[in-house]
Amino acid sequence: MLLLLGVELLMLLPLLRAGEPLGDDLSIHLSEIAHLSRAIAGGDVQLWNPGGNLGFPSGYYYQVLPQLGPALAHVALPWLPLLLLFKLAILVPLALTPLTCVRALRVVGVGRLHALGGGLAVGCVLGASQWGLGTDSVFVTGLYTQAWAILFYPLALAYGARWLLAGATPGRAVGYAVLTGLCHPFVAFCLAPALALVPWWAAAAARGGGRAAARALGRAALLLGLVLAATAFFWLPILVHHDSFGGFPARLPSEAGIAPGTFMWWLVHGWFLDAQRPALMSGALALVVVAALVVLGRGLWRGDGLRWPARWTVPALLLAQGVLFGGLVMLGPLVGKVKDDLVAAVRFLAPMQLALAAAAGLGAVELMLAATRRMDAAAARPGSWLARRPGWLRLGPLLLVGVLAAVLVGTSARVSWWRMRTSRDFSEVHRDELATMIDALGRRPGGRVLGGREWGTGSHWWLYLPFAYRGVPPLRAWGGAALQSSPNFQFLREVRSPFESARVWGLRYGLVGAGRASAWPGADKVAETRHDWLLEARGAGAQAGFLFGPVRTLGRVAARGRLLRALVKAWLASGLHGAPREGWFQRDEGAAPAPGDVGSLRGARVVSEAEGLSRLSARVQAARATRFVVRVSYHPGWRAEVDGVRVPVRRMMPDVMAIDVPAGAHVIEMRFRRPWWTWLLMLATGLGFALHGGLRARGRGRA
Repeated sequence: MLLLLGVELLMLLPLLRAGEPLGDDLSIHLSEIAHLSRAIAGGDVQLWNPGGNLGFPSGYYYQVLPQLGPALAHVALPWLPLLLLFKLAILVPLALTPLTCVRALRVVGVGRLHALGGGLAVGCVLGASQWGLGTDSVFVTGLYTQAWAILFYPLALAYGARWLLAGATPGRAVGYAVLTGLCHPFVAFCLAPALALVPWWAAAAARGGGRAAARALGRAALLLGLVLAATAFFWLPILVHHDSFGGFPARLPSEAGIAPGTFMWWLVHGWFLDAQRPALMSGALALVVVAALVVLGRGLWRGDGLRWPARWTVPALLLAQGVLFGGLVMLGPLVGKVKDDLVAAVRFLAPMQLALAAAAGLGAVELMLAATRRMDAAAARPGSWLARRPGWLRLGPLLLVGVLAAVLVGTSARVSWWRMRTSRDFSEVHRDELATMIDALGRRPGGRVLGGREWGTGSHWWLYLPFAYRGVPPLRAWGGAALQSSPNFQFLREVRSPFESARVWGLRYGLVGAGRASAWPGADKVAETRHDWLLEARGAGAQAGFLFGPVRTLGRVAARGRLLRALVKAWLASGLHGAPREGWFQRDEGAAPAPGDVGSLRGARVVSEAEGLSRLSARVQAARATRFVVRVSYHPGWRAEVDGVRVPVRRMMPDVMAIDVPAGAHVIEMRFRRPWWTWLLMLATGLGFALHGGLRARGRGRA
């Protein structure tokens, strides 16, 4: 079994060949890692990310731990290519999840051989959904952070269950729950319904179960409180600054879950565990379910209630979790979208697959051992032909398990190798031409770039590699780190063509298919390859005027949500955005526009502008008091100074900032700062875990 686990780890190595791995969101995660490494190397701990949807604060509303690890490694080992470190970071959770499952099963009292069977089964899952477990989602959708969360999820579940039942210490349960949440908060949400079964199980499985359940519920409340306190630095800013991000309602239809009819069809055909291969694991799971029902029925017949034999306790609990998660996955399409869509039903799919696979592995080993025990018992009877059996026959059931495991590993390797394609494996990606365009962008003045399937550059890598390798930020980001971060996500998602309103968004460059200059009539071709063109806004000249610009303020809007998005779309289509003297709308309740804002902007211009790590600056001139828009996402963390004097930051439509300046020549300085209390909460969390570790070490020393 250990040898097969080693083979399973080796089957992931093809990922290390040349090119970027083709999972859609992997491109966004690579660009996020690149930005974090640049920021950390530059001493910036505020981590404002200019890439995607006019910018967002990294790690403020979204998981950051899986990106932070390779970023720190790149800062410490700059001679190692960033792409290699990223690929290694992808391999780590895929390779180690079977081993963390083995450890988790051992924590809850499962024997070594059973635990190895469960861990191996989890590592061999091949599902039909792009949102599922392991390579199913990593190399299709690019759910790299979910893979990291699944790495810690079994340990959080095991130590949580042990705390609820035995009450030793909640420290490890809290720690692994925090790690799971910092990798992917939605996977951490799955811990709640999974652990909610434990008090009921305690009540059903033990005499005096009511008292056991009450103790477990009390410990569950304490565990929940400790986890919330330890992660307050993460979720509290979401509540406080909820109005400053806009991505949660933007769910893809497939994230709603799986319709009951489709779910049952996949279940019957074994597509949750054995897609693209014979349904070996699904068959084992069916046998385990039947065996568990027989054991349960026998206990009920004997009057033992729901108390399970010790060998079947963990498999039965895992099956119960699989049933619960499956129901939640099917419930999603029936319920539909809810406010904010914080927990998409499809997120329960990977924990469901993990629970069912572990149950299948545990149960298969137990059935084989039970068969061996029956053979031994039969051989002990006088006159039995089994008494004269050859020695190898006793190992027959376990040899059968070994053969099935080898087949599972082999088929998993075959399918995983096929999924681990890179940009070098597909001629339509035009990887060499993309490298040429990235070099061309690196030689030109800074500015945002836009590409995409609508304009002939179909790969996600065309959208984000310029930012990963040269720091040229993309205008639009569809998912990943920017999905739950930028308040402009919804606007840019719903605008048909940002090229038509390029001045609003501060767009400077466009990557389009060759011959498609009509996508951006107001642009000039500045570089080309066989299949692609690089366009630049006509009359761009120097760098000034893309981040900052003088504007007229037409009035205020108080709309939010869908009504605001409708107003933005109507405003963009009205033609007001077509000239440099644009008319904008104010969203906050600040001071009324200055006289210069509603009249002529003649004599107002941006002399120069610069973008640094979590900071912006510009030199401007104005013949009269003027409002200068800043084409960067609004966030309460931004602070502005004009000639060294603090000034208010206005909020403008769609969701950008603006600064009022008096007549004359001025210097605008803007810096992003996270609230002081988020740092205090992080410090408190670190001190709490340090104190817990010290107390445990002291206790071990006394023992």
